[in-house]
Amino acid sequence: MMYKKLILAGLLSLFVSTSLQAEIAIVDLKKIFDGYWKTKQADVTLKEQAMEFQKEAKGIDEEYVVTKESYDKLVREANDQALSAGVRDAKKKEAEGKLLKIRELEQLFAQINRQAQTRMADDRNRIRERILKEIREVVQKKAKAAGYTMVLDSASESINQTPVLVYTDGNNNMTDELLEHLNLSAPPGFFEKLKKEGN
Repeated sequence: MMYKKLILAGLLSLFVSTSLQAEIAIVDLKKIFDGYWKTKQADVTLKEQAMEFQKEAKGIDEEYVVTKESYDKLVREANDQALSAGVRDAKKKEAEGKLLKIRELEQLFAQINRQAQTRMADDRNRIRERILKEIREVVQKKAKAAGYTMVLDSASESINQTPVLVYTDGNNNMTDELLEHLNLSAPPGFFEKLKKEGN
Protein backbone atom coordinates (compact mmCIF):
# COMPACT_ATOMS: atom_id res chain seq x y z
CA MET A 1 0.00 0.00 0.00
CA MET A 2 2.80 2.39 0.94
CA TYR A 3 4.57 1.49 -2.32
CA LYS A 4 1.48 2.51 -4.35
CA LYS A 5 1.25 5.82 -2.48
CA LEU A 6 4.91 6.59 -3.22
CA ILE A 7 4.41 5.84 -6.92
CA LEU A 8 1.28 8.01 -7.02
CA ALA A 9 3.06 10.88 -5.26
CA GLY A 10 5.99 10.56 -7.67
CA LEU A 11 3.71 10.63 -10.72
CA LEU A 12 1.82 13.61 -9.34
CA SER A 13 4.99 15.61 -8.71
CA LEU A 14 6.26 14.67 -12.17
CA PHE A 15 3.00 15.89 -13.72
CA VAL A 16 3.07 19.14 -11.75
CA SER A 17 6.71 19.86 -12.61
CA THR A 18 6.12 18.97 -16.27
CA SER A 19 2.99 21.15 -16.35
CA LEU A 20 4.89 24.10 -14.90
CA GLN A 21 7.45 23.83 -17.70
CA ALA A 22 4.86 23.17 -20.40
CA GLU A 23 3.07 25.78 -22.43
CA ILE A 24 -0.56 24.77 -22.02
CA ALA A 25 -3.44 25.88 -24.22
CA ILE A 26 -7.16 25.43 -23.57
CA VAL A 27 -9.94 24.52 -26.00
CA ASP A 28 -13.65 23.92 -25.52
CA LEU A 29 -13.93 20.85 -27.74
CA LYS A 30 -17.71 20.67 -27.39
CA LYS A 31 -18.13 24.27 -28.62
CA ILE A 32 -15.79 23.60 -31.54
CA PHE A 33 -17.51 20.33 -32.45
CA ASP A 34 -21.03 21.81 -32.22
CA GLY A 35 -20.09 24.99 -34.10
CA TYR A 36 -18.15 23.31 -36.92
CA TRP A 37 -20.00 23.56 -40.22
CA LYS A 38 -19.39 19.88 -41.02
CA THR A 39 -21.13 18.88 -37.76
CA LYS A 40 -24.12 21.05 -38.68
CA GLN A 41 -24.18 19.56 -42.19
CA ALA A 42 -24.06 16.04 -40.72
CA ASP A 43 -26.98 16.89 -38.40
CA VAL A 44 -29.06 17.93 -41.41
CA THR A 45 -28.19 14.67 -43.22
CA LEU A 46 -29.10 12.58 -40.17
CA LYS A 47 -32.41 14.44 -39.79
CA GLU A 48 -33.20 13.73 -43.45
CA GLN A 49 -32.46 10.04 -42.86
CA ALA A 50 -34.81 10.03 -39.86
CA MET A 51 -37.54 11.66 -41.96
CA GLU A 52 -37.13 9.00 -44.68
CA PHE A 53 -37.59 6.30 -42.04
CA GLN A 54 -40.65 8.09 -40.67
CA LYS A 55 -42.18 8.22 -44.16
CA GLU A 56 -41.61 4.50 -44.65
CA ALA A 57 -42.94 3.73 -41.17
CA LYS A 58 -46.01 5.92 -41.77
CA GLY A 59 -46.85 3.96 -44.94
CA ILE A 60 -46.70 0.68 -43.01
CA ASP A 61 -48.71 2.16 -40.14
CA GLU A 62 -51.46 3.37 -42.49
CA GLU A 63 -51.67 -0.07 -44.11
CA TYR A 64 -51.77 -1.63 -40.64
CA VAL A 65 -54.70 0.58 -39.55
CA VAL A 66 -56.72 -0.25 -42.69
CA THR A 67 -56.00 -3.99 -42.37
CA LYS A 68 -56.87 -3.97 -38.64
CA GLU A 69 -60.18 -2.20 -39.28
CA SER A 70 -61.01 -4.72 -42.01
CA TYR A 71 -60.05 -7.60 -39.69
CA ASP A 72 -62.23 -6.26 -36.83
CA LYS A 73 -65.18 -5.92 -39.22
CA LEU A 74 -64.72 -9.48 -40.50
CA VAL A 75 -64.55 -10.85 -36.93
CA ARG A 76 -67.83 -9.08 -36.09
CA GLU A 77 -69.47 -10.44 -39.23
CA ALA A 78 -68.13 -13.97 -38.56
CA ASN A 79 -69.93 -13.85 -35.19
CA ASP A 80 -73.16 -12.36 -36.57
CA GLN A 81 -75.85 -15.00 -36.06
CA ALA A 82 -78.10 -13.24 -38.58
CA LEU A 83 -75.76 -14.49 -41.35
CA SER A 84 -75.77 -18.06 -42.58
CA ALA A 85 -73.15 -20.54 -41.31
CA GLY A 86 -71.51 -20.62 -44.77
CA VAL A 87 -71.16 -16.83 -44.92
CA ARG A 88 -69.84 -16.73 -41.32
CA ASP A 89 -67.23 -19.41 -42.16
CA ALA A 90 -66.14 -17.45 -45.24
CA LYS A 91 -65.81 -14.28 -43.14
CA LYS A 92 -63.84 -16.20 -40.50
CA LYS A 93 -61.46 -17.53 -43.15
CA GLU A 94 -61.01 -14.07 -44.63
CA ALA A 95 -60.37 -12.67 -41.10
CA GLU A 96 -57.61 -15.26 -40.59
CA GLY A 97 -55.93 -14.01 -43.77
CA LYS A 98 -56.15 -10.41 -42.50
CA LEU A 99 -54.67 -11.49 -39.16
CA LEU A 100 -51.69 -13.01 -40.95
CA LYS A 101 -51.25 -9.73 -42.85
CA ILE A 102 -51.37 -7.80 -39.55
CA ARG A 103 -48.60 -10.02 -38.08
CA GLU A 104 -46.50 -9.52 -41.24
CA LEU A 105 -46.89 -5.75 -41.01
CA GLU A 106 -45.91 -5.78 -37.32
CA GLN A 107 -42.79 -7.80 -38.11
CA LEU A 108 -41.93 -5.56 -41.06
CA PHE A 109 -42.30 -2.43 -38.92
CA ALA A 110 -40.07 -3.91 -36.17
CA GLN A 111 -37.46 -4.96 -38.75
CA ILE A 112 -37.39 -1.56 -40.48
CA ASN A 113 -37.19 0.18 -37.10
CA ARG A 114 -34.22 -1.98 -36.01
CA GLN A 115 -32.41 -1.47 -39.32
CA ALA A 116 -33.01 2.30 -39.27
CA GLN A 117 -31.82 2.66 -35.66
CA THR A 118 -28.68 0.60 -36.33
CA ARG A 119 -27.88 2.42 -39.57
CA MET A 120 -28.39 5.86 -38.02
CA ALA A 121 -26.30 5.01 -34.94
CA ASP A 122 -23.50 3.66 -37.18
CA ASP A 123 -23.63 6.74 -39.42
CA ARG A 124 -23.67 9.10 -36.41
CA ASN A 125 -20.66 7.38 -34.82
CA ARG A 126 -18.71 7.23 -38.09
CA ILE A 127 -19.36 10.92 -38.83
CA ARG A 128 -18.52 11.93 -35.25
CA GLU A 129 -15.20 10.06 -35.36
CA ARG A 130 -14.28 11.60 -38.72
CA ILE A 131 -15.10 15.15 -37.58
CA LEU A 132 -13.27 14.74 -34.26
CA LYS A 133 -10.22 13.45 -36.13
CA GLU A 134 -10.25 16.53 -38.39
CA ILE A 135 -10.60 18.86 -35.40
CA ARG A 136 -7.77 17.15 -33.51
CA GLU A 137 -5.46 17.46 -36.54
CA VAL A 138 -6.14 21.20 -36.77
CA VAL A 139 -5.69 21.61 -32.99
CA GLN A 140 -2.32 19.82 -33.16
CA LYS A 141 -1.07 21.93 -36.09
CA LYS A 142 -2.17 25.22 -34.54
CA ALA A 143 -0.82 24.27 -31.09
CA LYS A 144 2.58 23.26 -32.49
CA ALA A 145 2.78 26.44 -34.56
CA ALA A 146 2.01 28.52 -31.46
CA GLY A 147 4.59 26.65 -29.36
CA TYR A 148 2.18 24.86 -27.03
CA THR A 149 3.24 21.49 -25.68
CA MET A 150 -0.15 20.53 -24.30
CA VAL A 151 -3.81 21.32 -25.08
CA LEU A 152 -6.53 20.62 -22.51
CA ASP A 153 -10.25 20.33 -23.23
CA SER A 154 -12.12 22.66 -20.87
CA ALA A 155 -15.42 20.89 -21.68
CA SER A 156 -14.21 17.48 -20.46
CA GLU A 157 -15.94 15.83 -17.54
CA SER A 158 -14.75 13.05 -15.27
CA ILE A 159 -16.56 9.75 -14.82
CA ASN A 160 -18.40 11.46 -11.90
CA GLN A 161 -19.65 14.18 -14.30
CA THR A 162 -17.51 16.84 -12.68
CA PRO A 163 -15.24 19.18 -14.67
CA VAL A 164 -11.75 17.83 -15.34
CA LEU A 165 -10.39 21.35 -15.67
CA VAL A 166 -11.36 23.07 -12.43
CA TYR A 167 -9.83 26.48 -13.13
CA THR A 168 -8.34 28.46 -15.98
CA ASP A 169 -7.71 32.17 -16.22
CA GLY A 170 -8.80 32.08 -19.86
CA ASN A 171 -5.33 32.77 -21.24
CA ASN A 172 -4.15 30.61 -24.14
CA ASN A 173 -7.75 29.72 -25.02
CA MET A 174 -7.67 28.66 -28.68
CA THR A 175 -11.40 27.83 -29.03
CA ASP A 176 -12.63 30.81 -31.07
CA GLU A 177 -9.53 30.92 -33.25
CA LEU A 178 -9.85 27.21 -34.08
CA LEU A 179 -13.58 27.39 -34.76
CA GLU A 180 -13.10 30.37 -37.07
CA HIS A 181 -10.29 28.54 -38.90
CA LEU A 182 -12.36 25.35 -39.32
CA ASN A 183 -15.38 27.27 -40.61
CA LEU A 184 -13.33 29.05 -43.29
CA SER A 185 -13.84 25.96 -45.47
CA ALA A 186 -17.66 26.15 -45.26
CA PRO A 187 -19.39 26.51 -48.63
CA PRO A 188 -20.40 30.12 -49.42
CA GLY A 189 -23.67 31.06 -47.71
CA PHE A 190 -23.77 27.82 -45.71
CA PHE A 191 -24.68 29.38 -42.34
CA GLU A 192 -27.20 31.79 -43.90
CA LYS A 193 -28.92 28.88 -45.67
CA LEU A 194 -28.94 26.91 -42.43
CA LYS A 195 -30.62 29.78 -40.57
CA LYS A 196 -33.18 30.21 -43.33
CA GLU A 197 -34.10 26.52 -43.18
CA GLY A 198 -34.39 26.72 -39.38
CA ASN A 199 -31.52 24.32 -38.58
